[in-house]
Amino acid sequence: MILPASSQDAIRIRKYPNRRLYDTSRSTHLTHDEVLAIVRRGQRVQISDSRTESDITNEVLLQILIARDPATIAALPTQ
Repeated sequence: MILPASSQDAIRIRKYPNRRLYDTSRSTHLTHDEVLAIVRRGQRVQISDSRTESDITNEVLLQILIARDPATIAALPTQ
């Protein structure tokens, strides 16, 4: 379940062009597994593009899930 990321308690993450994810609240880089662990703990995340500042939370979380189980993509119809 993806929760709205507009709340004050959301962990703010910036995604840089080199695909690195940076947790601005703890000043540390994160791996995809660490982001997934944060979400599984029930914490909210808000991921923004470092260049445009646009909210890309859903896109990044979807990319993380797809990367963990590529067979899921094969199950989707190509049409």
